Amino acid sequence: MNINDLLGVMTSAIVVLNHDLHIVYMNQSAEVLLGQSSQRSIGLSFLHFMSSESFSDQLMLARGLREPHVIRECAVDLVGLENITI
Repeated sequence: MNINDLLGVMTSAIVVLNHDLHIVYMNQSAEVLLGQSSQRSIGLSFLHFMSSESFSDQLMLARGLREPHVIRECAVDLVGLENITI
C-alpha cells in the first residue's frame, strides 16, 4: 500500500497545502468535511474555505516560520457551512 492509498482510506480529514496555502492533496474525509471534491479543490487557496480569522492567522504564522506547525484544536468557520472544531 502506498502513501496515497493509506491517506485515502483514513477517517481523519487530511489536507496538504503548498507554501502558498493552496491545496495539493485532500483525502475523501476532507472532501466530506469541506463539501468539495478534491478535483474541484486542488489548486485553490485553503483560505477560500475559511471565514475564521484565527485559523487563517495560524496558517499564515506557520507559513512564515518555515517549519512544521501543529494546531491541536481550533474553532473554524467554514464558508457556507457550519462552525466546526478541528
